[in-house]
Amino acid sequence: MPPHARIGGLAPDLAALADVVDRLFAEFENQLALPVISATVLRCRRDLDIAAGPALPELVERLARQRLRDLAGNAPGAGGGEHR
Repeated sequence: MPPHARIGGLAPDLAALADVVDRLFAEFENQLALPVISATVLRCRRDLDIAAGPALPELVERLARQRLRDLAGNAPGAGGGEHR
């Protein structure tokens, strides 16, 4: 079962980015919860709403990865400081 299926389905906006959620979950599963990863991907998708077509999933993934790195660096026990 793909990781995104564990949270009972995805919002329609996020369904097209399920592969992005899966890849980022594999990368951050030991640091951040799946709902945090999914919400970050969705926010990134909305932030990049002006981007066109085929490049959008890659742009969303790159932006979400950076934001998740920032969150993971601030997670308790990560040595990155306090939550923002």
